[in-house]
Amino acid sequence: MTLSSQHYLVITALGADRPGIVNTITRHVSSCGCNIEDSRLAMLGEEFTFIMLLSGSWNAITLIESTLPNWLFLQGVERCRTGSFNRDEAHDGASASTNASICLGSGRCGRLPAFN
Repeated sequence: MTLSSQHYLVITALGADRPGIVNTITRHVSSCGCNIEDSRLAMLGEEFTFIMLLSGSWNAITLIESTLPNWLFLQGVERCRTGSFNRDEAHDGASASTNASICLGSGRCGRLPAFN
């Protein structure tokens, strides 16, 4: 995949820890055709939290972006936030965050405008 066709998605999430949660998340990322470029996982008390930088084609990023909030909610994740960008935007100094989503424990997900 050329750099110009490479797209990225940053995900942060927080939820109750349970056995196998990391394996479950990574399998979903892979099933959508995305790659994990970098990640940080941590335990905060009884909560599991992570931040991941994913890469993939536009189709793969769109697929995971559209399925992830509800999928994470079904896995017990209480909050998630995403922001996507492509490599050219990040290197040109343009706003890297083109959109963001937030999903709360009640299962209500909404779209937020880009941050500047």
